[in-house]
Amino acid sequence: MKRRTLLLGWLLLSIVGCSDVAAKELDYQKALIVDVRTLEEWNTGHLRDAKLMPLDQLAEQISRQPINKDQQILLYCRSGNRAGRAQKILEQMGYTQVLNLGGLGQAAETLQQEIIQ
Repeated sequence: MKRRTLLLGWLLLSIVGCSDVAAKELDYQKALIVDVRTLEEWNTGHLRDAKLMPLDQLAEQISRQPINKDQQILLYCRSGNRAGRAQKILEQMGYTQVLNLGGLGQAAETLQQEIIQ
């Protein structure tokens, strides 16, 4: 199963072009999973282990988290667009292991997590 997860991770990296993260082993169990959608979108369904940090509040909310700059942060939204913008924000803030997982469905498949309400 771990092998499948890593394979999916590598496949996703090649799709979204995150070569800076590709060199590092992904460990989804230790990563911070962040949903950058709105509260209304979150309420329609989200990943079990995700934290809600809407894009317009991301910088402020991430600063309050007890994580270091090398913590793996996995982002998702509805389609991947906002997660891409969030990735740029976090990288500008100095976070080094940020990955855009795309939309909710794609993130659920990659992380092998169910979508809950």
